[in-house]
Amino acid sequence: VIFFLLTLLASKIGVSQTCTGPFVFSTQSEVDAFIIDNPTCTQIIGDVFIVGNAIHSVEAFHNIESIQGVLYIEGTILNNVWGFRNVRSVYSLQLINVPVFNLHGFINLLQLFIHTRFVLSGTGNLTNLAGLYDLHTIGGSFIVSGTSISNFCGSRLISVGYFNVIGNNNIYNFNGMEYLTTIYSGMSVINNQN
Repeated sequence: VIFFLLTLLASKIGVSQTCTGPFVFSTQSEVDAFIIDNPTCTQIIGDVFIVGNAIHSVEAFHNIESIQGVLYIEGTILNNVWGFRNVRSVYSLQLINVPVFNLHGFINLLQLFIHTRFVLSGTGNLTNLAGLYDLHTIGGSFIVSGTSISNFCGSRLISVGYFNVIGNNNIYNFNGMEYLTTIYSGMSVINNQN
C-alpha cells in the first residue's frame, strides 16, 4: 500500500512527462484543458497549432521547455505569449496575424533548429523583437513580413539560414541586427516602405 501511494504521488508531482502530438487548439477551453490533461508535461514531441479568433491566453503552456515540432499560432487575439516563457527550443516558430505587443514570452528561447522557420507576419502591434534576447541561432529562415516592426531591437541573432524581410511599412533601421554575422543561404530585403 505504501509503495502504491508513493508511486501515485511521484506521478502527480515533480516528474516531468513527454507529451506526443500533434496538438491542435481552436478554442480557449481546449488550450486551458492542456495543463489539466498534461500537468507534468515539459516536452512536446510533435507540432502545436493554436488557431482561433477566441484564443486570448496561452498560460496553459507555462510548464513547456521544449517543442520538438512546429509552434504555429495564427488568427488569435493574444496580446502576449507569456505562457511560453520556459520554452528553450522549438523546431519552428510561426506567428501569423496575432496582435501581440511583445515577444517576452520567448525570453528563454535559445535556438530554432536547421531547416526550420521563424515567421512573423501580420503582427500589427509588434514594434520590435524585444524578448528574443537569448535566441542566437535560427537554422532555417528568418521571415518578417507585413508587420509593424520599426527596428529589430531585442534581437541578438548571430546566425540564420536565410534572412527575409519583406513588405513591412514601418522599418526605419536594422538596429538590433548588429550581432548578425552569418547568413548561410541568402538574403531578401524588399518592399519595406521606410
